[in-house]
Amino acid sequence: MEYNVNFQFDLEHRRCTVGNEPMIFQCNHYNCYLQRTIVEDAPYIDSKRFLIGAAAEVAYNQLSNYFKDIPDVEQRKRKAEEIFRWAGFGIIDLNQLNENGGELKTKVTHYSVSWPKKFGQSTYPVDFFATGWIAGAQAAIYNMPLDSIHAEQTTCVSMGHPENTFVFKKDP
Repeated sequence: MEYNVNFQFDLEHRRCTVGNEPMIFQCNHYNCYLQRTIVEDAPYIDSKRFLIGAAAEVAYNQLSNYFKDIPDVEQRKRKAEEIFRWAGFGIIDLNQLNENGGELKTKVTHYSVSWPKKFGQSTYPVDFFATGWIAGAQAAIYNMPLDSIHAEQTTCVSMGHPENTFVFKKDP
């Protein structure tokens, strides 16, 4: 598959950027171990909320910059889907969402597929990154404030469900 993602290599700082924001490439092994350590080794911290929020903020900033020359909402959706897939985060269909939110279903995300291979079946949804990233993308696509989107994952492939379900609502 060929991708048309406008990224730059910043050799001076040894990084890749998309929308003038750094893009970090990590493998599923590293990411799953890191997330499990953050979530399960410190249960006294509500780290799930931080992981979702961090992903939302990065996606929002990155895509808001990236979309400056793309006024059409449908083109923005296609580009966000492509970036998500290109970066190895999974496969999403943003047609399932509109400016008020919606429910997005997918069978393939980085964490939901990788988690059971590393640790076995999960007892909770593990796609904090995808939840936040899609929320940030939705806000950027519709030029909405980032804090206007409430995001939650309700089903997860890592728990044995046939697909991941993410619910997005526009806060009043």
